Parts: sequence; structure tokens; C-alpha cells
Amino acid sequence: MRMKKHILFVVALLQVFILQIKATDETAPDSIFLGNCQGRGVSFAGNNVTGGALFYPQSYMESYKGNYLECIYLYVNYPSMVKSLRVFLSKNLSEPYDFIFNAQASRTGWNKINLDTPCKLDGNGLYLGFIMEGSPVAFAIRRFEGQEYLLADNVWEAYENNTYSIAMYGVIRGNNLPSYDAAWDCRSPLEYALTNTPHTIEGTVTNKGIIPIHELTFTYHHDGNATTETISGLNIDYLGSSHVQLQGPSFSESGNHTLTVELSSINGNPDMMTDDNQSGTFHIQCFDEMVQRNVLMEIFSTELCPNCPAAHRVIDPLADGNERIIRVEHHAGFYTDPYTADASIEYEWFYGTMKYAPAYMVDRTNRYDRFPDIYNYGKGGPVSSVGNVSEVLDDAFHTPAFASVNIEVANESERNYRQIHIHVSGKGLSALPENCNNRLHVYLTEDSILTKEQAGATGEYYHRHVIRQCLTGVWGDPIDLNAGYNESYTAKIPDEWDMSQMNAVAFVGHYNEVDFNDCEVYNSASIPLKQLVPTSIAAIRGQNKGITLKGKNLSVPDGYNRINIYFLNGIVAYSATTNHSEICLNHLPKGIYLYVATGEDGSSTGKIIL
Repeated sequence: MRMKKHILFVVALLQVFILQIKATDETAPDSIFLGNCQGRGVSFAGNNVTGGALFYPQSYMESYKGNYLECIYLYVNYPSMVKSLRVFLSKNLSEPYDFIFNAQASRTGWNKINLDTPCKLDGNGLYLGFIMEGSPVAFAIRRFEGQEYLLADNVWEAYENNTYSIAMYGVIRGNNLPSYDAAWDCRSPLEYALTNTPHTIEGTVTNKGIIPIHELTFTYHHDGNATTETISGLNIDYLGSSHVQLQGPSFSESGNHTLTVELSSINGNPDMMTDDNQSGTFHIQCFDEMVQRNVLMEIFSTELCPNCPAAHRVIDPLADGNERIIRVEHHAGFYTDPYTADASIEYEWFYGTMKYAPAYMVDRTNRYDRFPDIYNYGKGGPVSSVGNVSEVLDDAFHTPAFASVNIEVANESERNYRQIHIHVSGKGLSALPENCNNRLHVYLTEDSILTKEQAGATGEYYHRHVIRQCLTGVWGDPIDLNAGYNESYTAKIPDEWDMSQMNAVAFVGHYNEVDFNDCEVYNSASIPLKQLVPTSIAAIRGQNKGITLKGKNLSVPDGYNRINIYFLNGIVAYSATTNHSEICLNHLPKGIYLYVATGEDGSSTGKIIL
């Protein structure tokens, strides 16, 4: 039973150090660590939890037969609060325990508890536990999987947590310790593969035996076959870990396949304890060819977010100039600002739990199985903090497009160019699950919006790819991908939006209104609106060099010998060829105008509002 009622209170997560089993008397070459945690205690349980226990089955303990459990280490947060402390070893979790004795906690942190008489191990299953009253039970970062139990309200209950382990371990000493033992933590591979092409496998190997690991052999089980791959040149000492990347298996036929990955030998010898040598079962969908997709990258960022400028310095170099990355920025997640669209507030649903910025999601897909370290709240939602962005994007690039997205734009006329028409069409490209609620989304975005109000930035700052308008429903418009779709939309671009910096963005995917982790995007596309702007206006980039508007008088510094003022439809409203320090514009009606001033020192361009 998962212990939802026993809350872990996370305290300041100080630098976690890895327990080194090398230099001291209890960690000599003839001793070994029996526990699941690493580093110091970083969290603690509620007051109703008064004990903890680790369990190791007979299949595991047989390799320790004939050795001795010499001492136990327990992490204690508040030793002065400890009223009583008992440590026990037993073949079952019900009292009376096989071996129990009173102990003391003398310091904050790891307390070494020596056994009066070392306990000789007989190879049977073993519970290693404690009961403590007064101080809260501590937890440390989990290093190994294993069965654990907490004593809550005087009842032992299974404790399941992927992040934290009970902060306790034992030290086993003897002359018959496991020489070859390794734990294999296999990262979930990509779900999609090409036929007859090796499918990369990655994971982490931790050495739990006393002999350094120099060579590993892995066995792939799929389609009733077993193939192996060996890697060498390793040097993994006891309790050391190493990331391993394998070429991986290949599949000869398209379709759905199952795959398990087993660590089958160490330095050419069988692993002495195989409970932690095999991955789970992975499901791989294999194609003879894949249609390349564009990747939708949605960023959550606001003017009130002091950390957002730094995050953009990470994202921008990866995304700028890559036409396969379609960017949309939601001014939400950390309060709101003048650029916040109503739809963006609705999309905070994708956080699942706590909202924050900067944050992002790619193709509205939760990749926790692939990247557990960067998805802050596990399966809580597809939104992630800005870390390992390039790896997440690479995963998305290697996912096929499941639908086509074609987007076209046109304006009403050259004179009425801000009235635009958008046409989006496409179809499904591969067999999709039946009864999917497939949707089309269409946005208008604007890039390079100048502001001087951005927290965390000094001087001028430019907002990127801001969602200006959602032309479909917030959660898209229903479409039939099997039959194909053809949808048209119209929009009026406000004069204050820089149309030459705008894009129309379209993407398709499915939508599950009750599951934010079931709204994956199939493909996306983007097209600039700059092509719809009359040439004379599109060339104006807002490079103002000292020209200012005072009331209806335009102040022009010396050095300019020509100035043109345009209506927004591209027609010239005013033109002068002589030097003027100040130009009166009383004769022009109220509205928005663009100007181009030229001279010996270059040109100045910009927008004025009368």
C-alpha cells in the first residue's frame, strides 16, 4: 500500500555526497554496504512514523552467507529528542524479532551503531530495522531499489518512493563477499524505431560487488530472440556508477514489438545477484520509414519572472534558426503581465501541480520515463523546468510525425493588408488510436516585442514569439485526421502589433480533458506574416537614431537629408528633401505612421502615433 498519508517534509537540500566505501575501517576491501540510500538525510517523516526497515529476500542474501553484519548506520536529525532507540534484525517484521537491542544516537547525522556480537548471516531473507521515539525518521536520496517499510501508527506498511530511501544501512564484513554484482537502471528507450536500424539503449550501471567492473554484456530479448552486446574499457569501482550507452537491438519487421534489456555478465562472469539486472518491458513501434516532424516548443515566461532572461539565453541559441522548432511563448505560470493571453492562463493546467517560470513543454508530452531528473513533479504534467533542453528536443526530433500540417496565409488586399486569411490542411500519416479527440490549434504570435520592464534584465529586453491571439478554441477545433481536414480562419491584425514580426502557427494533436499527460501533439507548422506587409513598410525595422515626437512636431537631428512618412498601407503621407530640425505634422489625421529618415550617417526608421 502506497503511504500517501505519511508526508515527507523536504528540508534544505544540501549538497548530496556519495557514500565512499574506501578508506575507513568499516569500509575496507573486505566489507560491503547493505542499504538503498546515499548521502545525508535530506527529508523526514511525520510524527506518526516511528520506525523503518529494509528487507532483503533469500535470493539476495544467499550471496552473503557466512559473512557477518558488523554494524548499522542510522541518520538522526535531532538526537537530543530521541527518547528510545532499538535496532533489530529478523526474518519477519512481527515481534518478537530474532535479534533486538537498545542503542543511542549521540550526534546529528550518521550514527554508527556497533553490534555487541556481529551477526553471522545464514543466507535467509533478512529485515534490517529500527524503532525510534522522539526524533522524526530521516530519509536520504535513493540509490538502489528495494523493499522498505515504515512503522506508522504502530502498524508496519510498505513504503514506496522513487526519490527517497530510509536513511539506514548496514556494513557486512567477511571473506566471502559478492565479487560480481551490479545494478542495471535502464532508461526507457524511444518508443519509435526504424526497421533494421540499431535502437539506442541507455542506462546506469552501479557496481555492488567488490571487484572493479571492466566489461559488461547485455542481452536483448524481443520477438522470441535473444541477442547480446558487450562493452569494455570500463573502470567502475565498488559503489561507483557509470552511464552506459549501447548500440542497441534492431527489428527486422515494422509493427509493435516488446523489448527487455538484461545485464547478463560482468567481466565475463555471471552476476551473483540478479534481482536488479533486468529492465521492465518496453513497447517499441517500428516503421519502415518515418516522416520528419516539426517540434512545438511552448515556453512559460512573464515580465515579473527574474529568472526568465537567463532561461532564454539557454533556449534561444538552440531554437533560433532551426525551422523545425515552432516556438510559442505563454505569459503565464508566474503571475501575468500586459502580454498574457486568456488561452495561456488556461494552459497552466499542463503544470499539473505547482506553477512556476521559466518553464517549457515540448509537443505537450511528458517525458518523465526518459528524463526523470528534469521533470520536477514526475507524471504531474508535461511542463518542465529549463534543463537538458537539447536532449528533450532531440527526443522529439526522433519521434515521427503522425499527421501533416500545411498552412497558407493571404491578406484581403494590399490596401487592407492587415485583414488576413489563414488556411490549414492536412491528414493523418499513420494508424492512430481509435476514438481520439483530435484537434487543430491556430495561433498568431509576435516576436521581438521591446520592453524595459523585464525583471532580471537591465535596459531593453525583447519578448519572443508571444501568443497574441488564439483563432481556434482554447483547446482546438475538432478535426477528422483519417478523412483529412481543411480549415480556414480570418483575423484583423491591430495596428500596434508589428506584423513584420508575426507568425501564424498551427498544430494538431489529441486532447483529453481529464488527463494533461494525454494531449500529445502530432505535428506543427508556422508561416511568417511579413510576406503580407507592403515592401515599403516591411523594410522598417524600428532603428530610431534620435528622432522624437513632441506633440505633433517631429524632432529630427542634423545630418538627415530626406524623410518619408507612410500610412500603414504603404502610401506616402509626407516627404521632405531638405534638412529640418522640426517638422510640423498638424495636417496629418490621427493614427499610426511609419517613417524612414536617411542621411550621410545612415538611416533611422520607426513608428509614430498621432
